Amino acid sequence: MNNKVTHYIHNDYFVIDQVDMLGIYEDSTEMDHMVIYTCMEGSFNVNWQDMILSIGPGETVLMPACVGEYKLLGEAKILKSYLPTEQTKASSLVIDSMLSMV
Repeated sequence: MNNKVTHYIHNDYFVIDQVDMLGIYEDSTEMDHMVIYTCMEGSFNVNWQDMILSIGPGETVLMPACVGEYKLLGEAKILKSYLPTEQTKASSLVIDSMLSMV
């Protein structure tokens, strides 16, 4: 898996990452948040249990909090939007402090 994740926006209300996906991207939701994927380029499939959903450029899919683990397969540039967790808030503080030293 040669996926690259670029963090664009991270605040107390939401996080937006760009995922440059080549192959398989594994992810999961938790009972307290959903994830939204928007395909900017290319295409990908969402594989969850025995269902497959094809997503193309300009299309958006919302993964509900109850889904749990799933896989995205394909070659695409994707915007991933989600609520920050305590873990992502902590990593954002580290990045912010590193940027302030530059």
